[in-house]
Amino acid sequence: MDRAPGRMNATIRGPDSADLASLTGFFAGLSLRTRVQRFFAPITPTSAALRRLSGGAGNADVLIAIQDGAIIGHAMAADRAVPGGDTMTDFGVVVTDAWQGQGVGSALVRALITRAQARGVTSVTMDVLPSNHRVLAMIASHWTAGRTDRSADCVTVRVQLPRHQQERLMQPPASNPAAATEISLTFASRRMPATQNAAPGAGSTTPLTRPS
Repeated sequence: MDRAPGRMNATIRGPDSADLASLTGFFAGLSLRTRVQRFFAPITPTSAALRRLSGGAGNADVLIAIQDGAIIGHAMAADRAVPGGDTMTDFGVVVTDAWQGQGVGSALVRALITRAQARGVTSVTMDVLPSNHRVLAMIASHWTAGRTDRSADCVTVRVQLPRHQQERLMQPPASNPAAATEISLTFASRRMPATQNAAPGAGSTTPLTRPS
């Protein structure tokens, strides 16, 4: 369907058991390129992996982005202890192909950071394929002080999180980390992205800051 460029709301929230079928369809619907960029291999998650990706196993913090009843993005953070008593977390984010470049990934990262800070996490690690220029550009625009390690098949970015609540990174959108957050998306093209069915959530409106 074609529409003039405009704005539309989407919701970021944690998944529940009712979202498992929709998450299955979301990951199955990703293009081969997007699956490789997220998982570093052209895989579709198994049932066991889907349970973890839905937050049903382990210590992962999981969020989904929903627009018009469809899951359009998924993000998770896996915490682990590091020497000195601190906690670091590994981020993984993926956005469905039709919605890439609309700011969904940035919004999911901001929400993950808010929740990580509330858990006392002190640093974030992200592994990105060297060919994933869009994500690398987003990271560079927001985390100028991040440390980057490069190899032939991976770029690892490590970022120290502020220890004080008043120090904000990437302008987190919600003061309550557990609450659902509604964001506003701006369309750059006239063609509206196709969607898949999922259950929507509710939240408070927050403006979306897109990567430069």
